[in-house]
Amino acid sequence: SAWLATSVEIIENIFDMKGLTGHHFLRNAPWFVTHPRLAVAAMHEYKIKKVFVTPSTDDGLINGLVCWFE
Repeated sequence: SAWLATSVEIIENIFDMKGLTGHHFLRNAPWFVTHPRLAVAAMHEYKIKKVFVTPSTDDGLINGLVCWFE
């Protein structure tokens, strides 16, 4: 599995929805974000270990996922 985020609010909401028991899962899954600032927030504020910055288009996110899962 992998996660996509185009804003810090999305990351925050996903962490809130998963609750404390899901944080380990979320921190170890790959995340694809559309801006370097999101990567910094994901890594520092949420302790996410694998963050990849893609172009900020639908195609950029899709290509990132395709590369990861091939």
